[in-house]
Amino acid sequence: MTDETTSAASHAEAFTDAPVWRAPRAGTKLATLVDMLRTEGGATCDELAIALGWRRHTVRGALAGAVRKRLGLNVIAREVAGRGRVYSIE
Repeated sequence: MTDETTSAASHAEAFTDAPVWRAPRAGTKLATLVDMLRTEGGATCDELAIALGWRRHTVRGALAGAVRKRLGLNVIAREVAGRGRVYSIE
């Protein structure tokens, strides 16, 4: 029983380390998404969808999942007059 407890404790410690941030591979759609978010004015959901060939719900899912959670980047959404909701990386 002690072996199982020790094994479980060491296994849990292995996952407490913070994930290492890696940039997306160059030339991928995720890299394009991050580049567009880093531009001066940011990008709208429609602009991202057209550039990537995705639908709007896929863009929003990628922002929440791949960019925020997996890459750990802070995505800011703000309303801009004449453009609507604009996303950018802080």
